[in-house]
Amino acid sequence: MALEARVLAQAIGYPGPGEIIGAPPVFYFEPHQPEMSGFKPEVLLDITEVWETKRKAMECLGAQQHLWDYYTDLAVRRGVQLKRNAGPNLGLAHKTLAEACMRVSFWICVIPLFIGVPLAVRFLPESMAFLQAKGRDTEALALADRYGVELAARDKERPGAADRVSALAALFRDGLWVQTLLFWVASFGGLLLVYGVSPWLHSLMKANGYDLGSSIGFAIVINLGGIVGMLVGGRLTDRFGGSRISAIWFGATAVGIYSLSVHMPLALTYAVVFLTGMFLFSTQAMIYATVAARSHDDNRATAVGWTSGMGRFGAVFGPWLGGQLLATGSTTAGFTAFALAGVFSLVFVSLTGLRRVQSAVPQGGPQQQLTVTG
Repeated sequence: MALEARVLAQAIGYPGPGEIIGAPPVFYFEPHQPEMSGFKPEVLLDITEVWETKRKAMECLGAQQHLWDYYTDLAVRRGVQLKRNAGPNLGLAHKTLAEACMRVSFWICVIPLFIGVPLAVRFLPESMAFLQAKGRDTEALALADRYGVELAARDKERPGAADRVSALAALFRDGLWVQTLLFWVASFGGLLLVYGVSPWLHSLMKANGYDLGSSIGFAIVINLGGIVGMLVGGRLTDRFGGSRISAIWFGATAVGIYSLSVHMPLALTYAVVFLTGMFLFSTQAMIYATVAARSHDDNRATAVGWTSGMGRFGAVFGPWLGGQLLATGSTTAGFTAFALAGVFSLVFVSLTGLRRVQSAVPQGGPQQQLTVTG
């Protein structure tokens, strides 16, 4: 209940008095058998001023008298540790009583920062096409030599970065504005679904009659489906094209989300949640991949960045929409609304695959193959 209250306290659109507050930090208190629960003290809190109040509160539990003295002695021991570690800086009194707490945090989330990023910087090569587009041909040739690949000659007729008014304007030239806007709207819908369904799924499912444990399990399963979806969707996109697979994925997402509005047997519900996550999370990645494939070397990053940026409006709108629907008790309407977002995104991403839209992409002339020896 405390963790759910923490979520709702920062949820835009959820009814409540006062202003929206940020997410307060969460700490676990120290149990009386810490060695059996994996408790690790990470924060020491001075409770000297409020100790008498805590003692009176403990004495209200007559069935747990054996813990009154236990936690009194524990407060003394933790107070000694606090004085020793922080006393000279904080000027703590000679007699200090303290509590030990354990932070609630998912340290695995920082692994990419300390391990993944340095490895990527060290071993992940820059795009050879990007180096060519920036006129860094020597680096591109060295990279091609390193990996034993042939390097395509740079299209000299295409304007370089210094000749463009801006990379953004290039996304709207030569009829590309239709494709650009369609991808922006599709990205809006994709991130609306990701950030609307994923955070509110457990609340929607709980309101739909499932118990809290199952509802939290659904949030885990939908993300596991997303992992599989990335692998499957990427492979199919390489084979059949991004627009086609993205459209199919959006359609499957809409069907999956709408199906969750029906109370089904628990095992079947888990299967539907897994498949929905498989389509839901990977669709947005395929939009980015398709935009990158449709763009030129000299404005590819701009095209993907703006598509992602416009999609972020959907990432803001999705959580707000979910909160509003839950606040009004419209859980069935919530599933329907998100399913309709999937249908609309299906339409827009499908339009990007039309021949008349694709033909608007300026085609360069035949390119020579440039070996590392020139």
